[in-house]
Amino acid sequence: MPFHVKRSHPLSSRDLKKFLQEVQALYTGFSKLALGKPRVTVVEFSSGELLYYINGAPLLLQIEGRLLPSLRAPDSLFEGVPRVVVDMGAVSHVVNGADVMAPGVVSYAGSFSEGDVVVVVDERHGKRLSVGIALRSCENFLSPRRGKVIRNLHYVGDRVWKFTEEKPSI
Repeated sequence: MPFHVKRSHPLSSRDLKKFLQEVQALYTGFSKLALGKPRVTVVEFSSGELLYYINGAPLLLQIEGRLLPSLRAPDSLFEGVPRVVVDMGAVSHVVNGADVMAPGVVSYAGSFSEGDVVVVVDERHGKRLSVGIALRSCENFLSPRRGKVIRNLHYVGDRVWKFTEEKPSI
């Protein structure tokens, strides 16, 4: 499916309150970024993804009905989001959109259940590579050491990443 902007519009005052409550419930670090009454612009893509620019910065996106932090967001938005560390051999696969496989995981931090949002980072620099959905809970995340453990939804170099590179602010 082609990837282009379907439309872009500010979030209405009526929808803004509900949106902010939802985001603050999901991401505790969000309150540090959106002080007062933030200006929220929604970019709708033909593929169904939504990208939320908050006070001009691309902070959140909605994929498959899930609200995720954008990889372009500041570190504070990722506070409280479980981190999964992958070895350097997995990096090229993850940034090409591959799901994370158990053998590539070095460690994880934070508590999570199956279906929760997690951020994937590399072991050498701790750089964010992708945001995905845990396919196992943390209790049995690395056992057995085979199979997919994270479904990759947003990664460095994907279509949304490239769009925010071209339009870093709105």
